[in-house]
Amino acid sequence: MPIKTDIRTLAFCTLFPLAAALTFSISIFEISTAVFFGLMLVLFWKEPHALLARLKKPLMFFLVLYFVLNLLSLTQTQYWEASGRGIGKVGKGILLCLFTFVVMDDEAKHKKIFEWILWVSLLINLDALIQGFTGREWILGRQMTKYYEDVGRVTATFVHANDYSAFLSVMLFFYLGALLSGKSAYPLWKRWVWAVGFVITFVCLLWTYSRGAWLAVILSFALSLVFRRNKKFLVFLAVLLVAGIVFAPPALKQRLGTIKNILKSGTVVERKVLWSESLRMIQKSPVLGLGVNTYAKNEPNYKLEGATDYQYAHNGYLQIAAEIGLLGLAGFLAIIFYFLFCVVPRLATTAGDFGGGAGFAYAFGTLAFLIHSTVDTNLQSARLINLLWFLWGLAFSFNERHS
Repeated sequence: MPIKTDIRTLAFCTLFPLAAALTFSISIFEISTAVFFGLMLVLFWKEPHALLARLKKPLMFFLVLYFVLNLLSLTQTQYWEASGRGIGKVGKGILLCLFTFVVMDDEAKHKKIFEWILWVSLLINLDALIQGFTGREWILGRQMTKYYEDVGRVTATFVHANDYSAFLSVMLFFYLGALLSGKSAYPLWKRWVWAVGFVITFVCLLWTYSRGAWLAVILSFALSLVFRRNKKFLVFLAVLLVAGIVFAPPALKQRLGTIKNILKSGTVVERKVLWSESLRMIQKSPVLGLGVNTYAKNEPNYKLEGATDYQYAHNGYLQIAAEIGLLGLAGFLAIIFYFLFCVVPRLATTAGDFGGGAGFAYAFGTLAFLIHSTVDTNLQSARLINLLWFLWGLAFSFNERHS
């Protein structure tokens, strides 16, 4: 067997521990990523022309542009060590996206990794249910995030309930995508497992009490209806929302009730304070920012007197602008716009027993994540930002297969 086939297969196999580690271990993720990158570099050395030909696309231009704009922010930084680490993280994320794009070169691979993600998510979500009933999850021993009095918010293996809700907002669309796949895509028993997985994911998402994730999922669902125009799908969504409200426990109903006054709630007021700090930082250096990965170090200098130090903007896009400037934010938004206007429409309408469901999941799961990032720290979390780069690699690759 030619060495290039062996290396390509090994690189693909490395994505399985890499994808699983994103849910519970940064160290295992780093090891898996290092092995994956090493194998891909050998593959590029063995067959450079064929692989580089796949990268001669607008995607490559936008990713390189974003990296260059991060580099330009170094001219403004006062914290070279932190910014150096930040450049490394950005570069690693971009390579994760590109190498995933390259190695996922047929639909069979997509089906295998898609199903693997569903199984991993099911395990993590079952762990969250254990945490919800016992107060502690079993994999890492994490306790719940406190909500009020004796009511907690499930986190599963994530540090905070809000981080877990970002993961769930993606996985909800993955399970729904599996259920929307044609009957020949999965045997009947697996379709029942995916249905159970969808219900558990929905329950866990509610149990995070994350209004930002709830609204992101609803908006992404609404946008999916624009493309699919499926009345049965709309009825299903309506029934699901009503059931979630009617059968919700008192604490959840109380949290749902705050949505109508969300602009006056404590968390939104708190976020407005944090966003005002970000805007003051942007005003200081609007074009190139204050330096990549320096937000936590610069933030104390832009706080109002008596304000609490949170170290994050709780709006990923404002934090990007504060660190690498409006020019850098434009570079990141260019990737998002390319995804929204050149990839989502095709993924949302992809045909095929497996392809239709997977395209739906890649498009609207990623979109829910991006919407949620407007009110939380998804783009600054080490696990979650790498989850986004990985999802983009899968989505861009799947889009190319069906273009």
